[in-house]
Amino acid sequence: MVPHERVSPSSRSDTNAKRILLIQSGSFSLSNSSILSALNRQFPSLEIDVIDIVKEFETVKWRKIAALPHLLLERGPQAFVSSRAIRFHTVRSA
Repeated sequence: MVPHERVSPSSRSDTNAKRILLIQSGSFSLSNSSILSALNRQFPSLEIDVIDIVKEFETVKWRKIAALPHLLLERGPQAFVSSRAIRFHTVRSA
């Protein structure tokens, strides 16, 4: 299951209703909350789902392991010089 936050102005759960998906990569000095506030103001009748890909990736350990062969192909051996490099390149790889 993907960890995400659902921001909804109403309690409706109509599956055919139009919704907005906001995908973020971590939090950056309140910019994500500012974007979310702006979307709520601009589209007050729509439900907004927020998915943080960094949190999702960090919470599911098998995804880290599954990403390693792709990381090698995409970024090469230099992506494995340190654990910090692996984390850096893994989050930024396809």
